[in-house]
Amino acid sequence: RKYFPDTPAFCSGVRCDRICNKKRTCRRHRCNTRCCTELEHSCPLPCGKRLRCGLHQCDELCHSGHCPRCWHTSFEELKCHCGFEVIYPPVPCGTLPPPCNRLCSRLHSCQHPVNHNCHSQEICPPCMTPTEKRCAGNHKSVLIPCHVDDVGCGLKCGLPLSCDMHTCQRTCHKPPC
Repeated sequence: RKYFPDTPAFCSGVRCDRICNKKRTCRRHRCNTRCCTELEHSCPLPCGKRLRCGLHQCDELCHSGHCPRCWHTSFEELKCHCGFEVIYPPVPCGTLPPPCNRLCSRLHSCQHPVNHNCHSQEICPPCMTPTEKRCAGNHKSVLIPCHVDDVGCGLKCGLPLSCDMHTCQRTCHKPPC
């Protein structure tokens, strides 16, 4: 026996045990209501998706499509790492520090002149200054970028093996053979 919203049985609280399996308008959740009579299944749950700023969550009701922009705003100046370039408040959440054309002022692991601009990343780009270094097998000097630590020269290793009767036949490599 079926009950419809306009019948007296529905009004008196009589309901079936059928669980509604229709998707809500957000297309993420199902209705799951017992004896559902709704035609439009709007979602009452909070969206909760991470916003594009990466720091906050969407607090609108669950919806389909993209979430709105983050409404959080900072009232502090946003500066590049060296402090020369500034974005003045209000600064929308998720705004990246301004680009800066000055040379990077951070301490570097090598003593070569810095050849990259100020940046907001935690780690500086690797030093590309050509540097003369010995190959892994200590056969000869090779000209390579400063940041490269281990390099082979392409020659046969030639170091004596543990038996002391043969030599290593692999191409230039770090010890042990």
